[in-house]
Amino acid sequence: MGGSGNDLLIGNAAANDLKGGAGNDIIYGGGVPTA
Repeated sequence: MGGSGNDLLIGNAAANDLKGGAGNDIIYGGGVPTA
């Protein structure tokens, strides 16, 4: 989450609200993968 970087969350992510700049927000688990 944030600027230029990769955010990788693994686990139970039921409520995903990831906002950031030039980076990849990836969630594995209960939530929907958000780019």
